[in-house]
Amino acid sequence: MKYFIELSYHGGRYHGWQRQKNVPTVQHVLEGQLSKLFKEKINVIGCGRTDAGVHASQYFAHIKTDKSPGEAFVFRMNKSLPPDIAISRIFPVDAKAHAQHNAVSRTYTYHFHSDKNPLINQTSVEIPLYKLNIPIVKKGLELISRHRDFHIMCKNPNAYKTTLCDIYETAVLHPTDNQLAIRICANRFLRHMVRLMMSKIIAIGLGNMALDSLAYHFEHNIPFKYFDPLPPQGLWLTRITYPNSIMSNRKNNIGSSKTYP
Repeated sequence: MKYFIELSYHGGRYHGWQRQKNVPTVQHVLEGQLSKLFKEKINVIGCGRTDAGVHASQYFAHIKTDKSPGEAFVFRMNKSLPPDIAISRIFPVDAKAHAQHNAVSRTYTYHFHSDKNPLINQTSVEIPLYKLNIPIVKKGLELISRHRDFHIMCKNPNAYKTTLCDIYETAVLHPTDNQLAIRICANRFLRHMVRLMMSKIIAIGLGNMALDSLAYHFEHNIPFKYFDPLPPQGLWLTRITYPNSIMSNRKNNIGSSKTYP
C-alpha cells in the first residue's frame, strides 16, 4: 500500500528536508521513526526540497508498506518525533500517486517584522517596514509574475533541465504595522529562488534597487552581480495542492491525533 503523510516542521535545526550524511535533516528523522514503528526499512519521498533553516506549515510525503499504520499512528509518531516535527494525518492513495511529481502547486510565504522580537526571530526576518513602499513591492511582484524563465533567480540553473516556472499568485499580507508577509504560489521553484526573489523585491521596496533594473535583468536574462538571498528562517512552505483524485482520500484519515491511554 502507498500512503500520503501530511506534516509540518520548524526547520531551524535541520539542514533542509533531504537526507544528507552527518547532518540532521527532516527526511532522515522521519525515516528513522517510521522504520522503528513499522519494524522495517521505510523510505520517505517528500513533495520537494526545502533549504536548511526553512520551515513548512504544510508538507506532504509518501511511503510504501504492506503493514497497516493503525488507528494510533499519528499519536504514536508524534510521541516519538522531536517537538519541531508534527504529523497531522496519514491516508491511503493510489499506487501511482507521487508526493513530488503529482503536486500541482506550491505556495511559499516569507515573513518580516520591524521591531526586534525574540519570540519570532527564528521564523521571521527583521527589516525596517516603515521604510517599505508597499505599492512598489506589489509592482515588483507583478513584474515577476509576468515572466516564466527564472534562470537569473537560481543559484545553480545548470542543474535543471529547464528553469521555466509558472507563477500563479503573489500577495502582500500586512496583518499589523510591525509584521508583513509576501506569498507566492507556482507550479515549481528552483533552488534559492524564493529567497533571492524576496531579496530583490525588498530592495526595490526600500529604494535600494530600481524596478526598471529588475525588469532589465529579466528581459535580457542577465544574472545579478551579487547572489544575495534573504536568510532562510523567514521562509515557510505553506501549501501544497494535488489533483482531487489524490486529495479525495484525505478524509479517509487512518491515524488519530487524539491522546491514547
